Amino acid sequence: MEIDGFEQDDVEWLYIRLKVNSKLGSLEVTDPFLRFQDVKEVINWFRDLADNKPQVVRRLQFIEPNIEFEITAYDNDSKQLRIIFNWECRPKPPKNIEYYVDCSLTNEQLSRISNDFLVGLQKFVSDNQYPFDINSH
Repeated sequence: MEIDGFEQDDVEWLYIRLKVNSKLGSLEVTDPFLRFQDVKEVINWFRDLADNKPQVVRRLQFIEPNIEFEITAYDNDSKQLRIIFNWECRPKPPKNIEYYVDCSLTNEQLSRISNDFLVGLQKFVSDNQYPFDINSH
């Protein structure tokens, strides 16, 4: 996943490019399915997982239920996550099945994901393209 810009009509929403390759198939979609605040939540969630912070929510969901992240296994060195794809993040035409991919990620990989999203978000803020404060909660 990477940030690909913001929606022209509603700058609160960011276009997210999603590329998935699995043994069951591939999916690529770009759609404004996360808000600025949602991306900040993703950044913090992945960072907290990498840092083994206590009381991290098990399932990260958003106002638009296009993508969800769920912890399926947790230990100090790595985490098993399920990324669930709904609505605009499903293959077209969608079948009446659940679409998800399971990932086993080390703390280093989780930290890298968090940092990559932060860098992507900072790009829009530093270019003065985005009217939100990246540091506000």
